[in-house]
Amino acid sequence: MRRVRSDGPGQWGSDVRLVHEFTIGELDGPPEYEFGMVRLLAAEDGGAFYIYDYKQSQIRPYDANGRFERLIGRRGGGR
Repeated sequence: MRRVRSDGPGQWGSDVRLVHEFTIGELDGPPEYEFGMVRLLAAEDGGAFYIYDYKQSQIRPYDANGRFERLIGRRGGGR
């Protein structure tokens, strides 16, 4: 489900539309595209972004096209 709300035309006028660029995440896909509990998402100016998966204790950087780059962090030993 997607919900988008506007209380008026906004600063760009009334001829504004949303364009789907890509979707990230897969139910039964590679581990780098499966998420346990996303808590944060941060984007860079060039379009690259970072997802923090709380359940896996990992930060996952992706490029501007949504391609996985590497893992940052791991679950600790609890000590």
